[in-house]
Amino acid sequence: MELDDLLDELAKPFDPGRVCWKPQATHGNRALAVAYADARTYQDRLNEVAGADWSDDYQVLGDGAVVLCRLSVRATRIRRPRPWCRRSSAPA
Repeated sequence: MELDDLLDELAKPFDPGRVCWKPQATHGNRALAVAYADARTYQDRLNEVAGADWSDDYQVLGDGAVVLCRLSVRATRIRRPRPWCRRSSAPA
């Protein structure tokens, strides 16, 4: 799968039945609702799109209050020495 195709497949919306909502911030009788999905939902999507060609790893930073997550997905039809696409994220 080409990288652009892989990214398009990963970016597709989830089935609404797999999306949950929770209040993020409240003010009086009002709340800001944010959508989230269970980790298994993301794992299922990665398995569906990339098969076994993905991995994740975690690194504890500083005093342990922050964890960096790295997600790697391999696009199998990229003709270059490093066909893995990697992204990292940690809370601010």
